[in-house]
Amino acid sequence: MDYRDGRQSEGFAWAHYAGYRWSDNSDSERLLLIFGPRAVEIEGHNLGVLVTEIRDGQLNSTRELSSGQQMLLRQSNPDNQPIIAAVRSYPDMESILREIKGEDDDDQSRHARRVQR
Repeated sequence: MDYRDGRQSEGFAWAHYAGYRWSDNSDSERLLLIFGPRAVEIEGHNLGVLVTEIRDGQLNSTRELSSGQQMLLRQSNPDNQPIIAAVRSYPDMESILREIKGEDDDDQSRHARRVQR
């Protein structure tokens, strides 16, 4: 999963894949993927293409598109590409980093937890 700013990328192991839920309101679609204790939420249009790739075991990556790219694909999309407006992961990377470092939300210390031997 690549974010549009190019400064963040996350990977999810398909060995932990548990399932998906795809919903469609009139203005956008939402695809929720579960990977063990984590979830990925994708918002956009034409997400059925991603569902097909998941079922076929062919989805390798997703990428958020800039607003300009989204607009161009909404106007003309002959290849029926998915239009990915937003991608979010839960828990997010900052939460995972705080847990790894041993920081609590109420604890203001910024030091890593010592490993006990």
